[in-house]
Amino acid sequence: MIMRVMLKKCLMFFKKEKFYVKMSTCEFGKTSLVYLGHIVGGGQLKIYPSKIDVIVKWPKPAIVIEVRRFLGLVQY
Repeated sequence: MIMRVMLKKCLMFFKKEKFYVKMSTCEFGKTSLVYLGHIVGGGQLKIYPSKIDVIVKWPKPAIVIEVRRFLGLVQY
């Protein structure tokens, strides 16, 4: 019931502010979602596991330029 009310409020807000959404890209009734490489839901924000794997498997930097590249990769 609460989800229905929240959905109705969101859709009314979109209509009022003239936002447009593609219904084919919308998902309803989910407890979490993936957005910009993060998992959002349940009051938590987690980094998507595949992003962590890339950093863990990155080759060990040997020179200063490689260290800078690595720091640029993991920085946010």
